[in-house]
Amino acid sequence: MRVIDGCCLPDVRVLAPTLFNVAIDWILSHLAPSVGINVGPHQLTDLAGADDAVIFMSDEQQANDALQNFSAKAAPFGLEVSWAKTEVQNPGPGQPARMLTMNGTQVEGVEELFYLGSKQSSDGYCLPDVRRRIGLASAVITSLRPIWKCSHISLRTKVHLYRALVMSVLKHGHCW
Repeated sequence: MRVIDGCCLPDVRVLAPTLFNVAIDWILSHLAPSVGINVGPHQLTDLAGADDAVIFMSDEQQANDALQNFSAKAAPFGLEVSWAKTEVQNPGPGQPARMLTMNGTQVEGVEELFYLGSKQSSDGYCLPDVRRRIGLASAVITSLRPIWKCSHISLRTKVHLYRALVMSVLKHGHCW
């Protein structure tokens, strides 16, 4: 908090992410009737992370319309979609890549994408992500070899390091 002329003002660096998330939630809620996939009796429309969003769409036309609508609804907030960073996941393995053109920029169609540390594959299976996480955790174990061999470090400390460094990579899929 900053005090200016006797008034307490929130720190803008703290407020900005919150306002961004409020804006993204509002934008995504206004897309809800026109996007989504059905999973059993539920309709899933989106996932929103800190500065990323995933919008579920069933076909290429819906993707094109929803992304154009998302861009239009974001503009009043002063937000612009980075089309160069945007990816559209293919509908399934072996199916042709979706290639959309948004505002003159080609949006890439991909078989796999990373979202919040997890590898999402178009076949819907998690085995590629599990293998990737095991590989990352194995690399962390290897990099800690000098610590494992050190006789001056207690077993208790080594277990804490294992839980903090190796298991967190295995569970969350990324190194800090």
